[in-house]
Amino acid sequence: NMMMEKFPRLIRKVNVDKDPELALKIGITAIPQLVIVEVGDDSEETEIDRLRGAQPKAKLLEFFNKYGNGK
Repeated sequence: NMMMEKFPRLIRKVNVDKDPELALKIGITAIPQLVIVEVGDDSEETEIDRLRGAQPKAKLLEFFNKYGNGK
């Protein structure tokens, strides 16, 4: 939750049990998993990075800081 507060533009939570079709579309094979996508002018999403598995806070901050500043 701290990461969602710090990086509100970057984080959207997907419940794989409630939305298995979206999980399949994104290619979620294990949880937790973070996927960074870029949204083009035509609203098409392109994956640019992925981080799988539980990570320490420092690794998560490093990952998110590559793609945008926190609040």
